[in-house]
Amino acid sequence: MFLEAGDEIGGLPYVKVRLGRLIRGEQKGVDALIYRDLMTLARERAIACAYLLSGDEDLREGVVAAQDMGVQVVLLGIPASTTNQSAALIRESDEHVILPREHWQEHFSPNAVKSAQTGVTPTPAAAQTAGRAYAIKWAKNASRGDLELLVSSHPKIPPELDLALLVAAEKVVGSLLERQDLKRELRAAFWAEVRAAHETLVLA
Repeated sequence: MFLEAGDEIGGLPYVKVRLGRLIRGEQKGVDALIYRDLMTLARERAIACAYLLSGDEDLREGVVAAQDMGVQVVLLGIPASTTNQSAALIRESDEHVILPREHWQEHFSPNAVKSAQTGVTPTPAAAQTAGRAYAIKWAKNASRGDLELLVSSHPKIPPELDLALLVAAEKVVGSLLERQDLKRELRAAFWAEVRAAHETLVLA
């Protein structure tokens, strides 16, 4: 799916597509390609301002290096209920612009294919199952201190963990875009399992 879309977009005039590599169904190496392009364009004085749509802190050093060569870097963002961009990356950028949802809707649409591929109907029960499964996985790898710290933050899930929870759930449930009802079920099930793991730890 990535390759087919990439071929179509890459055929547009003056457009260069960077796809990276697919590893276990996930795209890897794109940040490195963006970093290289940013450095090349800045070094050759080919741009005066770069507009970056990303949230990955790995690009922070590239932003700083481009700025050292006189390039302004504007970080673009999307409206979200939780933080989806690195605070360090935001601080380093010359400007942080959150474009309204209406802007993105003109160019993007929810990935209905993902839901069809999973064979799972996005229902409250599916969201609850995904929430419990992720909580069990997280608790298994967490230390006692991590677990106690998380429980003390209830009902707010730390932004990075919440994002990871949503991403993992969408791989099973399908797109959760505009599905606040499913997100509530997902988070409630996550918390229920986390609290159960914490109680087991305390009683042990």
